[in-house]
Amino acid sequence: DYSSGRAVHDFDQTHHLNVVLSWNIGRGFRIGGRLQYNSGRPYTPESCAPDPRTPFHCFECRRSEEFNSERLPAFVRIDLRFDKEWTFRRVGLAFFAEMWNVTLAREPLGASCNCGEDPVMTVAEPPFPLIGARLGLRGVY
Repeated sequence: DYSSGRAVHDFDQTHHLNVVLSWNIGRGFRIGGRLQYNSGRPYTPESCAPDPRTPFHCFECRRSEEFNSERLPAFVRIDLRFDKEWTFRRVGLAFFAEMWNVTLAREPLGASCNCGEDPVMTVAEPPFPLIGARLGLRGVY
C-alpha cells in the first residue's frame, strides 16, 4: 500500500548500469558495445489457497499482505556496433552495423500465481527475445 509510505513503486528499478566501450582498431575501423543492467521491478507475491474438496488443487490465488515485497530477476543485455569510415579530401563517409540484445535476453515483465496441481509463482517474459539490427551510411562534408 502506497499510503503507508513504505512500499516501493510498481516500476521501481533501483539499480541501472550502462557501460559503453568503443575501440578504434585502425584503418578507419571501430568496434564497440554496450552492457545494460537493470535490477528487477518489485511485485506482490501471491499464494494459493487449497480447494477444500480436493486439497492438492489450488482454489484461488491470494495476494500476500506485504505489498511489492519481492523483486523480479535482474535484466542484462549486450549491444554491439561496427563502423568503417573513409575520408575523401573534404568528404567523410561511414558505414555502420549494429545489433541490439545479442545475448537474446528476455526482460521479466511480471509474476503471477499458477493455480494447478503444483501451485507456484511464475515469472512472465515476452514469448521471444526483443532484438534489433540496423545498417546505416553517414556522410560528412
